[in-house]
Amino acid sequence: MTDSDILITLTSGEVVDLCRRGLQRVNAFPDAINAVTDALLWCELHGVSSHGLNMLSTYMKRALSGGIDPQAVPRITHQHGAMGTS
Repeated sequence: MTDSDILITLTSGEVVDLCRRGLQRVNAFPDAINAVTDALLWCELHGVSSHGLNMLSTYMKRALSGGIDPQAVPRITHQHGAMGTS
């Protein structure tokens, strides 16, 4: 059996805890922790696992390497319909 053959089942509470702890370890802004955790959990619960929990390690690696600023606070400066720019 390889690592890719192992199935781990988590409750939604465990997913939330895992996400929050991981994002806290990379010093993410508290509001970002909540928003990212909510989005990852929503994706998992709605069958979009490609954008769910498996993205957590990518976000953490990018935060540690400088590719993502974990302290950034998004701000919308222009909005037109469903589009916004910062």
